[in-house]
Amino acid sequence: MNVLLVNPPSTGVFTTFGVSLPPMGLLYIAASLEQAGHKVQVIDLQCEPSGLDPFHIKAADVVGITSDTTRIEKAMEIARQAAAIGRPVVMGGPHPQFMAEEILRTGHVHCIVKGEGDLTFPRLLQSLERREDLAEVEA
Repeated sequence: MNVLLVNPPSTGVFTTFGVSLPPMGLLYIAASLEQAGHKVQVIDLQCEPSGLDPFHIKAADVVGITSDTTRIEKAMEIARQAAAIGRPVVMGGPHPQFMAEEILRTGHVHCIVKGEGDLTFPRLLQSLERREDLAEVEA
């Protein structure tokens, strides 16, 4: 599968001081997905001043988005864009783990990965490919 992983831009204290940290969690997930045979593109919107090109969403079979509380609105906007063109959206990170029901009720996010995404996300994609019940994916 073609997977797009997105790190929304931050508005937190680090950004205020010009500090940009690499999205290590997404990079771990990307590595595990590549090892499982998937094609992965990671877009770090903290470093992409032009924003997310809709072409990247259209080229993906699945869109994964990470978020903490400070970036949830931007993450949900990306989820709305992806869902509007029929792409399954998977979200992870601190905020989605604790606010899963609220996020899923929006209808824009199809799955939330709790725990270690580099372990769970490959299993989730395998279940998607096999059209299995996603609720049965081991976390």
